[in-house]
Amino acid sequence: MKIIAKNLVTDADRPFVCSRDNGDGTVTLYYDGDTIPPLTVVIGLPPVTGRQLLQALTALGLRSAFVTQLALQTQDAQDWWNREILMDRLHPNVEAMRVAMGRTQAQVDALWNKAATL
Repeated sequence: MKIIAKNLVTDADRPFVCSRDNGDGTVTLYYDGDTIPPLTVVIGLPPVTGRQLLQALTALGLRSAFVTQLALQTQDAQDWWNREILMDRLHPNVEAMRVAMGRTQAQVDALWNKAATL
């Protein structure tokens, strides 16, 4: 486990299993073997399909950046993104990708809401 300022996460910090925004400008990065605390539940963000998510990424001009970051993730994370049928907004892989892409929680929520309409 490593706590670091959000803007200081580099390729040397990857691949991490998941991350958590600490709300103070830092993130906690979790690695294999770390105990990951339970996530809090956010009501109102439905699961989306991979197709919906890809279409939303394209519509928002983020698909290329997503594909680039996905290639840097662990094989297990890549498999999840490529094979998961319904994607939950609060899944650790979504949070890891959010941090890797430098997006805020609100930006990912907006992406999720857009995907849910497609």
